Amino acid sequence: MADLSLPCYFSCLSSWLLFLTQVAGASERITWLREDGRGTRVAKADILESVDKSLERLGTDYVDLLQIHWPDR
Repeated sequence: MADLSLPCYFSCLSSWLLFLTQVAGASERITWLREDGRGTRVAKADILESVDKSLERLGTDYVDLLQIHWPDR
């Protein structure tokens, strides 16, 4: 087996990974997810805030798939 350095290993591994994340949809009761403490909506500002937080948690600068839970109806 080849001796791979850790940075090279993770670089190769990340080319096989998909980064998936989600944004919460409409709910007046889910107040802990937003910085301002209001309920969640599927609005541009909420989506951007959610994606920015996910990128930080994932330690990456992109996501492959964004799923919306409980879409506004």
